[in-house]
Amino acid sequence: MAKKSGLPDSFTSFLLRLYHSPLDTPRVNGQKLASHLQNRGLRQGCPLSPGLFALYIDPLLHKISRAIGGDESASLHAFADDLAIHCKDLPALTRVLKVMVAEAAPYGLVINMKKSELHAWGSAPQATITFVHNQKRYHLSSLDKEGRPYSYYKY
Repeated sequence: MAKKSGLPDSFTSFLLRLYHSPLDTPRVNGQKLASHLQNRGLRQGCPLSPGLFALYIDPLLHKISRAIGGDESASLHAFADDLAIHCKDLPALTRVLKVMVAEAAPYGLVINMKKSELHAWGSAPQATITFVHNQKRYHLSSLDKEGRPYSYYKY
């Protein structure tokens, strides 16, 4: 990933050394707990992690943008590991989500439906999207668990 992005070999070598068998040693109340090997993902708390994730996800974002490029009713916005999709109607949003799910899979990324929200504005404040991809069912609703429309963003 780092080599494909055009980073200098010296920096790529540094990243390989940094991420070769990284150990995590959590502390609780000032006491060190047992160390464990971090098998995947970025190092938590590492100042390089946001930039490395941006490099990693950038090709995926370009694929999604190209896939929805001709659809003027949809746009994609990314910040760190959060994505926002803006669509003018539910069919457009369903198309974008299907593309996103399909394109994210090879990167080992999935949509966390428990953290995802659908906000509907205008004449249809209540909206629901359900679709199936690779035998997995995805469901988003603009209503919370009590059946009330979302009227706020979570940050």
